[in-house]
Amino acid sequence: FHEVLAQKVGVFKSDVAVVRGFMRIFTSTFFARYHGQLINIHPSLLPNSRGLNTHQRALDAGEREGGATVHFVTADLDEGPGILQTPVPIVPGESYKRYFHWSIF
Repeated sequence: FHEVLAQKVGVFKSDVAVVRGFMRIFTSTFFARYHGQLINIHPSLLPNSRGLNTHQRALDAGEREGGATVHFVTADLDEGPGILQTPVPIVPGESYKRYFHWSIF
């Protein structure tokens, strides 16, 4: 998978690749090939809520604010240096559907 992905990405000769919603962990070979060129959009204010189900976890925890983080991808999951963050208020009684909708835009 990662070799085919590298071939597809390589065709574009881009300086960066954005991996929004990419639900796989990169192999060390793929990561080494594109180190410093991979950017992720993560649906929480990192370093809070790394990993999956960030919206539901924020609602379940009664958090007052969620959001999104754009960050560089590193070998450690959701640990890369941040580029920017956008907070999104979570109002009382918020539903997953509404919160998810607002936090991805």
